[in-house]
Amino acid sequence: MKQALVHVQNQAAMQRVARSRIEQELDADKFIAGARRRHMERLSVWAQGVREQHMNEETRETA
Repeated sequence: MKQALVHVQNQAAMQRVARSRIEQELDADKFIAGARRRHMERLSVWAQGVREQHMNEETRETA
């Protein structure tokens, strides 16, 4: 009887560890997705600045 209880407790502990690992992976995926999104936003702002700079240079050259 005691062995069965220990076995069930061990299984429950292993399930908690597995669930914890899955949650950590999901948290990491969310973090990476957020970092990727922020990076793309910064890249977009930088590219817009480069385009505007080129437009200003072309305007100065033709004036």
